[in-house]
Amino acid sequence: MTGIFTIDSTVALAMAIVIMSTVMYMIAEPKPNKDEYLYEISTDLLTVADNRKALHKAVDGDTSGIELIKAATPPQLCLSIDITNQTKHIVFSTNTGCAQSMEYTVTRRNFIQNSKIYTAQMRSWFK
Repeated sequence: MTGIFTIDSTVALAMAIVIMSTVMYMIAEPKPNKDEYLYEISTDLLTVADNRKALHKAVDGDTSGIELIKAATPPQLCLSIDITNQTKHIVFSTNTGCAQSMEYTVTRRNFIQNSKIYTAQMRSWFK
């Protein structure tokens, strides 16, 4: 007479417990907020633009660095960049051509060029 706990039933029970535990963990795991993700992407893009001197060049009228960064962004990400001087006058403005969403994230980065302080502000949103 064979018992209810054979090797194959024990393995099947162990696999079922592992699968159920994994499913429960994945369901209970907190999901990242899309606004946090968008803020991180925007901050990274402005950091890259600053490190590559694209923001400095844009103030001088050379938009090639900003255009390269815009071209490298994922297609589902829309953005708008404004650079203002100390008196809050816009000296440079560009966007990716998307209609602006009502839900967007704003990031800012200050930089100095020719002893003047400029602020780069990026609005970003998903399509």
